[in-house]
Amino acid sequence: MALSLGLLTTALAITAPAPALASLEFCNRTADGYPLSLAIAYYNFGIIHTRFRRDGSTGLTITLNPRWTIRGWWEIPHNECIMVAADRDLNLKYHYYYAHSPETSYEDSGPYLLCGRKYGRFHIEHSLNRDGETVEILTLDRSGVRSVPVASATGLQAACTDLGYRLLPFNQIDVGGSENYTHDIF
Repeated sequence: MALSLGLLTTALAITAPAPALASLEFCNRTADGYPLSLAIAYYNFGIIHTRFRRDGSTGLTITLNPRWTIRGWWEIPHNECIMVAADRDLNLKYHYYYAHSPETSYEDSGPYLLCGRKYGRFHIEHSLNRDGETVEILTLDRSGVRSVPVASATGLQAACTDLGYRLLPFNQIDVGGSENYTHDIF
């Protein structure tokens, strides 16, 4: 009995599909020789529930808790690389980053404005409604979870400020379906 149970467990382990995970790495290739500070952001699809009709066609689809996740800071020494996600979801095509050098005026920024701060670690979540609009900003820190509602697109900046943050200009990178993706910052 123990032998057959062991074989069954081994067979299940072999046939069970592994989650599609991938890595994301950033490298500091700047010319000035200084370290970089890096913040990343990504869209989290949340939990998707789909109801099917009797004929098998898709009926109602409900998405719970879609959100943006923004985290910082990772320090990247000059001419070195760091892994910021060893377990990123392979289905996420786009990731966002903001990099700056605390020792110089170097900044690698873009047009995507998300809450953050330039110094000190942070973890922020932008909760979204069905239309993809931010309705609440949550910060996770040593003191717990704080949140502020966002009334409109113009209220995003005010909500960030109320939590002690500001809007940072993130870049977008397309990682496609790459299992392991490395992005060089020049």
